[in-house]
Amino acid sequence: MEIKNRPNPNEAFPNPNIPSLCFIKNVVKSPRIIIGDYTYYDEPIRETRHSFLRLHW
Repeated sequence: MEIKNRPNPNEAFPNPNIPSLCFIKNVVKSPRIIIGDYTYYDEPIRETRHSFLRLHW
């Protein structure tokens, strides 16, 4: 049985209903960091999320 409603692992922000959810594989650019397809970061405070992503990757 195929799951029809799963998020696209190739989108950084796969669910428009949950804008705080980010698949970090699509944001991190370093080839030295290995991240799984469905590894995510969820930060409800938008400013904090962008600061986190900018500082750590």
